[in-house]
Amino acid sequence: SAPTKVPSWSWLGKRKTWLRGHIWLGTLSFFLLLFHSNCRWGGWLEMLLWLAVGGTILTGFVGLLLQQFLPGLMTTRVHCEAPYEQIPHLCQVMRRKADALVDKVCGPYNPSAPDVESTRAAVRVAEDSRAQLRAFYEHDVRPFLAPVAPRSSPLLNPLQAEGRFDKLRNLAGMAEIREELGQLATLCEERRLLAEQEGIHFWLHSWLILHVPLSVAVLVLGAVHVATALLPGRW
Repeated sequence: SAPTKVPSWSWLGKRKTWLRGHIWLGTLSFFLLLFHSNCRWGGWLEMLLWLAVGGTILTGFVGLLLQQFLPGLMTTRVHCEAPYEQIPHLCQVMRRKADALVDKVCGPYNPSAPDVESTRAAVRVAEDSRAQLRAFYEHDVRPFLAPVAPRSSPLLNPLQAEGRFDKLRNLAGMAEIREELGQLATLCEERRLLAEQEGIHFWLHSWLILHVPLSVAVLVLGAVHVATALLPGRW
């Protein structure tokens, strides 16, 4: 059978052209409305319309500034940038790698084992370096590698993360698994960078939470304003 042809939308022009037109026409509309109203606020409906228009333009300019600044920041700070929609999957892959790595070094996880951070047996268990590694992994690293990392995790701070891993490297018997510790630290670093990307992505699009509803409000209030202006008795 003949291949299906996908219709071309190139006749609509470039997205950049439409974006520039949106910005300039949106800004121009404020002055046109100002002249239309003869620089008066009008009644309560017109006041609401003015607030919606002003909020739409303000959030639009905020979004424009964020779109100009944040992509460059992301490129500078996040050298392992990934598609945003793939981040949860990448976190799950990293977590499985880390599980296998720690199980190889410490043996299969036993949830009934003593907790080195919250029991009175911590002093005795701490003598076993690999028990400390297992506890550090279960309490800090594994939750940090989840698709939604805890915001209070110390591993979000590169200095604190490096300090935690340095402390493990200096324990007795850790020299022989230094390579595995390095791989685990690398996974944490990659997750931290992905968390930074998530934060930048949030701010890059958060302005739309206000901009879109305000734009809809402008359309609705504008239609109501036109309808009331054309009603008999308004002339």
